Amino acid sequence: MTKNRKFLAANAVLAISVSVAAITVVNNAFAGSFALREQSTYSQGASFAGNATCGDSIQGAFWNPSVITCNDAMAISEGSLSLLFLSTEVDTTAAADILTKPDPGDIGKFGAVPSSSFSFAYNESVFLGYTVNGPYGLKLGTPANHNGDAYFRDAEIFSLNATPIVGYKINDYISVAAGIQIEYFDLTKFSRQATSAAASAIGNATNVNLSGDDIGVGFTLGATLKPAEGTEIGIGFRSSIAHSLEGTLVQSLGGGSTSTPISADLDTPEVVTVSLRQKINDTFTLLGTVEWTNWSRLQIIPVTTTGGAVVTTFPFSYDDGWFFSLGGEYQYNDKLTLRGGIGWEVSPVGDDSRSLSLPDDDRLWLSVGTTYKKDDKWSFNAAYTFITAFDTTIDLSPGNPWFTGAQGLYQADVDATVHIVSVGFQRKFGGGPVYAMPQ
Repeated sequence: MTKNRKFLAANAVLAISVSVAAITVVNNAFAGSFALREQSTYSQGASFAGNATCGDSIQGAFWNPSVITCNDAMAISEGSLSLLFLSTEVDTTAAADILTKPDPGDIGKFGAVPSSSFSFAYNESVFLGYTVNGPYGLKLGTPANHNGDAYFRDAEIFSLNATPIVGYKINDYISVAAGIQIEYFDLTKFSRQATSAAASAIGNATNVNLSGDDIGVGFTLGATLKPAEGTEIGIGFRSSIAHSLEGTLVQSLGGGSTSTPISADLDTPEVVTVSLRQKINDTFTLLGTVEWTNWSRLQIIPVTTTGGAVVTTFPFSYDDGWFFSLGGEYQYNDKLTLRGGIGWEVSPVGDDSRSLSLPDDDRLWLSVGTTYKKDDKWSFNAAYTFITAFDTTIDLSPGNPWFTGAQGLYQADVDATVHIVSVGFQRKFGGGPVYAMPQ
């Protein structure tokens, strides 16, 4: 028993170290504003239908922490890496300097989203685990000079969330769990080209760059219900995390620049996920998910100096976000499982509040995936997703909260698509739960 626990501890430390190192890869958002949905290769293969239930994965613990109680080994370590190939083509239809500067062009950037999960069966009822993820991220960029640069040049957001979890299996039908989220949020860059006419809005500068970071704490709760043979319901809640970003506003003019300490309070949204996994027969399982995200808590966020003066705002003016998905899983044989799914995401960004910095819109998800079980210890996952939006436009004119008269009118058509390729693994330690092993 002591040997097994020491072995487990060593592997847990190694897994955490690898997770933290891997997740420093640049993130890119495509799950409602600057959120990242790509936290599980296994679930991605079905467009995240059933993502808060167990199946043969523990990475659903990101949405529902009680998934760690599905552990049928001494310990399970699971990881994923999703590669995002974005194309966000912005074609200007109206702007003050449309004839003198080029269109923004393709502002989408390549991104990678790693994630890691771990579960340890302490005894037949108590399970310990963690998830390490990047729940928020963004990397968009435009040429140095374009006809919308008074509003946006480039932006980058990075996050790292570590969540230790304790789960309790009440009986064969009900499991519950709770976790503490520890999250680092970094607005690495938000820049734009301010014209002289925009001096009243953000200072007498030609180049403006905002940055700031913070560590915040939240929680996560979840329950897994198995009311009948072959039926599984997962319910998960991720709390809002309050971030008080502290950073700088750098304004450059000619060969000089000024740096001003600034702060901004940003609260991430709560997320409620409800998923169903229903076994139809020995080979086919139906999957479904409904998710609500409280993006409407992000309205007008002021950016202030240490003296309390407002230098600018982030006028998000978001609505709530919704995600619906339906999928299926087909067990081809003992080693190979195939899955697929379709999803529809209702963006928190409306037509009247869309900006060049976040040209977000409702979108369709189409996914396929597979799991190959090599043996009793190793399994490998792969998934592909295509995402597209329809008839997206930007209208920065009176009525849009991002519009200012000093920066002028800006209107554009946006053609956005994403291809996501994801790979993952699962490693089981021990032939069974540690509490069942010989003393």
